[in-house]
Amino acid sequence: MATTSLTLIQIADFSGNDGGDFTKVRGFASNATGTIFYTAVNNSVGIFKSTNSGASWTGVLNTPCSSVACSSDGVIVYAAYLGQGLWKSTDSGASWSYIVQVGQALPNNPLPGYPTNPEIGVGYNFGNVYQVACDSTGNNLLMTTNYAAVIYRSTDGGATWANVYVIPSYSITPNSPTLVASNSNGSILYSAFNNTDQNIYTSTNNGTSWTLLNTYGVSGPYFGLTANLAGDFLFASDGSGNLNIVYTTHADKSVLTPVGGSLIRACCSYNNGNNIILMQNNATQTYLVGVQYPPAPIPGSLCFKEGSKILCFVDGKEVYLPVETMTPGILVKTSLDGYKKVELIGSSKFYNTEQSLKSKKCLYICNPENYPELIEPLVITSDHAILVPTITDKQRAELQKYMGDIFVTDRKYRLIACLDERAVPYTEEGIHTVWHFALEHENYYMNYGIYANGLLVETSSKRMIKEKSGMQLL
Repeated sequence: MATTSLTLIQIADFSGNDGGDFTKVRGFASNATGTIFYTAVNNSVGIFKSTNSGASWTGVLNTPCSSVACSSDGVIVYAAYLGQGLWKSTDSGASWSYIVQVGQALPNNPLPGYPTNPEIGVGYNFGNVYQVACDSTGNNLLMTTNYAAVIYRSTDGGATWANVYVIPSYSITPNSPTLVASNSNGSILYSAFNNTDQNIYTSTNNGTSWTLLNTYGVSGPYFGLTANLAGDFLFASDGSGNLNIVYTTHADKSVLTPVGGSLIRACCSYNNGNNIILMQNNATQTYLVGVQYPPAPIPGSLCFKEGSKILCFVDGKEVYLPVETMTPGILVKTSLDGYKKVELIGSSKFYNTEQSLKSKKCLYICNPENYPELIEPLVITSDHAILVPTITDKQRAELQKYMGDIFVTDRKYRLIACLDERAVPYTEEGIHTVWHFALEHENYYMNYGIYANGLLVETSSKRMIKEKSGMQLL
């Protein structure tokens, strides 16, 4: 176990919003980059919002709240109001409406060993919502009540719900909430069972099954739980007021030691775990985290390993430039639209494991013997797509299962590296720097086909770079 450093960014006095009692602050939510924060307060004004990275706060919902969650762009927001239900805003907190509320029946689908929902048997309903978490889209949600016996999931923004897990040996003692946290796409989930064994459990299959997480000697009750977008860092504030990071990929843990000491309660990570906002000493405090390991790429990240060469237009001629030497304004050759300027470019660190089996969590190498157009081998992340004119029936089925649909860029199919039989895992273990960029485009969500080491691949969209990449931008 190592001690992790925190570098203070800023402090904002919050005592005027929580009545001088920082234990009333029950949770934070953040957009991907930490420019927008929400906080839940058990007070007459229950949701506060900051649009300047926590420097100042404004009330946006006048009801006491026990939990808050938001999408990666901060537009879709959920707020749990114990005794009333679950609020939702689709306009960044400007207006709110109930999506489930008091008196509305909880789902009663059977689970193994539980033919009926045990919370219904004690008279609970959606008015008992206590905790909520969501993925980057805001469509995939987790919810628990203050009875803390069942974990609920919605995949359609709260329109419908299902029981996904009954907590073993649950207690009937209320107000010991089961905390929940999600990675960017809802594939990796965490839950702190505060009123049973006071351990943390994790699911790596969208909540279908749960296993005990090794927290290396730390136990609950827990007051804050938050995961980075990749899902490989879990931040947990424990009953001793410490904040711990569990590095699930590296089988390790470190202790965060904030400036000024005192107890840490609510917390929320952003920038893919490189930053965190805490409630401490009646102040909201944002920090740069000195993590022990680099975070994994966010699911869906499209990155080139440093050293990859991109076909650009410089001084009147086409030339391949190492991606790490490119800067905003450089012209890049696209497959159909001529030359376009780099608008955003950034980098992050990637820990690659030495393995020969295909996985979503490793880099992939494209070799010239399998891709004749390559001028040298190309190393990319698992979700980075090679653009191809046709796909097989098997690839179509796998793409629909993995991505939910078939996508096209510049009239070519996007075949992601981990599903392309020609690409193989890159077996050089260690920490690698990866890069990606977005080109100028009038559509925030669109990308281009470009040439990397001679191979036609996709770029990122501006939305992906800004909201979901977790990269450090130039």
